[in-house]
Amino acid sequence: MLRRSLRLAGLVAALLAVAGCQITIVPAPLPTVSGVLTAQTTLNPTAQITGVLAPDEVRYYRVDVPNPSDLLYVEAVGSGLQVSLRTSGNSLLGVSTSPRYFAASVGLLALAADEGDQALEAASLVTAFVCQGPCVALRSPGIASYLMRVENLSGSSRNFSLFAYTIPVNDTFEPNGSRASATVLPSTGNYRGAIEWLGDEDWFVYTGPSSANLFLVFTPFDVDLGLRLEVVDCAGCPVLGTPGQNVVGLLQGDVLRVRSAAGRAGPAGSSGYDIEIRIGLP
Repeated sequence: MLRRSLRLAGLVAALLAVAGCQITIVPAPLPTVSGVLTAQTTLNPTAQITGVLAPDEVRYYRVDVPNPSDLLYVEAVGSGLQVSLRTSGNSLLGVSTSPRYFAASVGLLALAADEGDQALEAASLVTAFVCQGPCVALRSPGIASYLMRVENLSGSSRNFSLFAYTIPVNDTFEPNGSRASATVLPSTGNYRGAIEWLGDEDWFVYTGPSSANLFLVFTPFDVDLGLRLEVVDCAGCPVLGTPGQNVVGLLQGDVLRVRSAAGRAGPAGSSGYDIEIRIGLP
């Protein structure tokens, strides 16, 4: 018993000694900034910085936003590049290797086995905003500064041009990001939206008449964004996501949600989709 008491006494003394010490956590140093971009408020931005990246080279740039709009975009035009938008403290907000979509992490950029890096075909159905190189968008940036990281993923030197700009959302149904703010679909017809930033969801409610012969057809512009249309008003309703699938027998009051099951978003020219409500199929 005496031996155990002595051990406990020694442990208490050690804990008290540690408690009297100050533990200082030194944050990781911020990366060196190679230049500054000032976000332009325009749908037709001009390159602010150009240069050449050596194989596997990484550079950081500061992005100032003096006149924010709905979306802040950073974009790098060039081949073999990875672009990410980060907070001023260097926390990742989004990353991209494609002009078609971006994601919250590099892991979410990987294409599934049945996907391919095809050109946009359905985007020709509508005039909508597109990127020319890998790009990332942030919703409601505010008057603030961010970091843009550019990496050459290739084994050879690459030319690059950097852009930063703020634009309005292309989706005219916004804001409809919750069930409470769902867009009303009053009748048969075509309705078009887009998933333009990470975490974006579009909600709709059908208020027209019910019919066993009423069809809901969902067509995403680009299947690689993983867009899905869900009927969330009842249990067991089908989930849609590829062209040609449809819901039969749409009911009055049905609530619909469009989101990316792949955790991606993109410019409206690739993240857009069509919802068609019609009587009968051709």
